[in-house]
Amino acid sequence: MKYTVNNVDYFVRDDADVSVIFVKDTAQRFMLNKSGMAIFQSILDNNDTDDVLDIYTEKYPQVSNDILLQDINDIYNIMNIFDMVSEVDRGPIDSLYGIEALNEDDYKIASDFIKSNLRPDCLLPSMNGKYYTAQNIRFLIMTDKEYFYCNKSDGEIDMLVSINPNVGNINVINVVTVAFKSDLSDDYKVSLFESILEHIKKNMVKPVTKFRISILSEKNCLDQIKFLSLFKSVGFELEAELEKETEKESLFIFSKKI
Repeated sequence: MKYTVNNVDYFVRDDADVSVIFVKDTAQRFMLNKSGMAIFQSILDNNDTDDVLDIYTEKYPQVSNDILLQDINDIYNIMNIFDMVSEVDRGPIDSLYGIEALNEDDYKIASDFIKSNLRPDCLLPSMNGKYYTAQNIRFLIMTDKEYFYCNKSDGEIDMLVSINPNVGNINVINVVTVAFKSDLSDDYKVSLFESILEHIKKNMVKPVTKFRISILSEKNCLDQIKFLSLFKSVGFELEAELEKETEKESLFIFSKKI
């Protein structure tokens, strides 16, 4: 895969066993061990992951190419998340279908997808876009704060859903984000959302009894919330209203029982 190295200002602090890379523009950081740091430098010194693989194939002939390539891709993906490299040519993409959890290859793609679909008919905790940087998506997933699921067709995302996982003794899952392409038909959109919720339910460690969303709104404005029609179409119903959670708004809780 060909890539370009971006002009990102950073500095490295070497500790005993790891190196910490600080990205100055975003005030963010990530850590690499000695092997990871060597790959990091090799990626900076080249513009094709195949060339980097050749270096490490020669250096470690006893290690399989698959393992070496996985290590290289892992470091590349981290650098890509922090905008240190940009893909030029991935090569042919296999036709991908189905629902799956986001992995490290998808953080940047998911970020771009959500940012291109910041519309009022999507459920979004922030219309700013900064909430959905690839770095923040990675942080949310790695700290178990949010899990992201998407449906792909022909290698592209059609719909993406994020949830707060049910931890401890909680059997209720809060839906945080629902973003989708603007050209999806209503029937397909509803069917897809139902399928993703079913996939999430089956893949949680604890049993799921209910999906839930919470909305801050003035009562007379509730009917104007565009994304609510999608949730009502798959069985979400108003469960509770907490009046005057803020000076002007009440908190409305919609739930879908399993």
